[in-house]
Amino acid sequence: MKKNTVFLLGLMVGLMMLTGCETASQKLSPMQKRQITTKMVEGSYNNVYASVMTILQDHGYVIKQTVKDTGLITANVSKDSGFWTKWASTTNGISMNAGTKVEVSAVVDKLNTETSEIRLTIEEKQYNSMGGVVNSIQMYEPEVYQSLFNDIRTEVKRREAFGKN
Repeated sequence: MKKNTVFLLGLMVGLMMLTGCETASQKLSPMQKRQITTKMVEGSYNNVYASVMTILQDHGYVIKQTVKDTGLITANVSKDSGFWTKWASTTNGISMNAGTKVEVSAVVDKLNTETSEIRLTIEEKQYNSMGGVVNSIQMYEPEVYQSLFNDIRTEVKRREAFGKN
């Protein structure tokens, strides 16, 4: 009886999390989302591209793929799944959620010799024990993006001060 109660409680909490997390992003128009996720940065393409990789690594992300010709950078970082890890351990070893990763993709687009545009996509994915995606939420918190863009701009200036282009 207790196992059923724990299972139902966990299921209810999980459903509330799934339905409650996307309402903020649904209210944003595509143009509003672009305004949050895209910024222009002054600096050479090579410098901006290298700065994006550096800042992602500084924030704990592991670079998974880079394609300099297209400007693509993909990276991710594992997150502690907190409640889900504890809940899974109470269900006879059956893990409903094997972990959460935050995945970032960045596209650096050269606009001219001294300006590039960066578009970031940040997505939180929850995985089950078989490696399948249980839940995926694209994040649109302006503060998160603004912090990354500020750090990238600072890194571009730092690299320029050392003569890196």
